[in-house]
Amino acid sequence: MAQKRGTPVALVPLEHQVGDADVLFVGKLFGNSVVTHHSVREQGTLRDYLVIHGHLEKPAANLARGASAPDGTVIGYVGDSGSPGVVHLHVEVRRAREGVSLSALGPGELAHNSKTVACDPRNVLPLL
Repeated sequence: MAQKRGTPVALVPLEHQVGDADVLFVGKLFGNSVVTHHSVREQGTLRDYLVIHGHLEKPAANLARGASAPDGTVIGYVGDSGSPGVVHLHVEVRRAREGVSLSALGPGELAHNSKTVACDPRNVLPLL
């Protein structure tokens, strides 16, 4: 999503999310990235989702793996890390495959199709 450099990126809860999200990863993935973990109730079952926020100018200073991230938490600032000259926010929503523990995955596995499945964000973001 094109946006002005330095625009704060606030966490948005997923539809039917249970509890706060938590920070799963802060570091280099798609440039500077923050990955959050969300538990979502779907048809009576809890499913694990992750949201990748990439190409950030920088992550928010107070974020660390395992930190709670309530709705509205600033997780970083729009930039072009990993894509010089193309200022934008990369947002990718992925659902964990059955039996996969997101907390056990390394950074390179978070977006690997054998561990997580890309989802259309319109299916899990709340309608405004």
